[in-house]
Amino acid sequence: MGKKSSKHPYARARGRNIQINFRYQGTLHQPFVNLEPTPKNLQYASKLAHEIREKIKHGLFRWPDYFPDHAEANPVPTFETIARQYLASRDDLTERTLNDYKKILNTHWMPYLAGLPIDQVKYGQLSEILISREFKTPKTRNNAIIPLRGVFDLALADQWIDTNPALNLKYKKIQKAEPDPLTLDECFLYLGTVKNDQWRNYFRFALFSGCRPQEIIALQWSDIDFNSGRIQIDKVKSMGQIRQHTKTYTARQVPINSQMAMALKQQKQHTFMAGDFVFTNPGTGNAINDDKPPRLVWTHNLKKAGLRHRKAYQTRSTSICLQITAGENLYKIAKDHGHNIETMLKSYAKWIDQVEVKESKLDKFLKEQKR
Repeated sequence: MGKKSSKHPYARARGRNIQINFRYQGTLHQPFVNLEPTPKNLQYASKLAHEIREKIKHGLFRWPDYFPDHAEANPVPTFETIARQYLASRDDLTERTLNDYKKILNTHWMPYLAGLPIDQVKYGQLSEILISREFKTPKTRNNAIIPLRGVFDLALADQWIDTNPALNLKYKKIQKAEPDPLTLDECFLYLGTVKNDQWRNYFRFALFSGCRPQEIIALQWSDIDFNSGRIQIDKVKSMGQIRQHTKTYTARQVPINSQMAMALKQQKQHTFMAGDFVFTNPGTGNAINDDKPPRLVWTHNLKKAGLRHRKAYQTRSTSICLQITAGENLYKIAKDHGHNIETMLKSYAKWIDQVEVKESKLDKFLKEQKR
């Protein structure tokens, strides 16, 4: 066994190495210094230990400065640390979604996991937390799992853990709500109720273009080609921030139909010379930063028109259903609305089945060819 020398009270020879000692954060540490235990090296090691003790006294000690390979120099980060890194890394999300993720983590997971090293969090613990939380709906519960999985995916990528314990948390089945569009008569009844010209233009465009609300408030006059009769949809706006991509990360060109053309022609009188954005808030004259203002106007005028309540997002469903009813090509409808064709066929099967086919297109083609 090595002995502490009276000349070197903080260092001693241990085999072919030197061991120093100091107390840090209430714990006695005795790391090795990779030096031969010669008198000169023992003196150096003792001075090193004294220097470390002084830095500890003044709150300046850091493990990596002296022992970069020591376990304490690279401690496993906590759940909170990885969660913050995860949120910072998701610059692909809209501000609203990012805020939702932050709220979910802070509300449901941080109170239980924040200070735990990420590699100590196990599936059983996550499952117990999930069971203990009171979620209003199965969808809310499922949403709580999404950013949690993302946190552990990041920890896995950084090799802090070997498996993602959140992957075994099962989503609850949710019955997806059917589209709830307005009929054509209801569209014109609604538009006749909207007294403000600019809001009427906004909703005429929304009902007959099928663009998402975040796409409409991001629309700029430079996106519209009146000569070709097409609109470039390639960005969204959320919480005042423009994102240079659509929800599906696929830009598309939307043909301008007669109702859209009417809305744009009338709106041109209000905002074309005023700035970049096609639709602004007529109450303030400023850009619309999120979908709350049009949502409030939508709900107010639905009541005023005596129409059953629908979410403002149903303007998109209305456009799709009107085009299906008119017999438009289904693939074209999906493309113009930025929809996955399989999803659209499944979601709108009810309306597709109701389309009355008076004559097959093949028969019509054969007649035209006199066959």
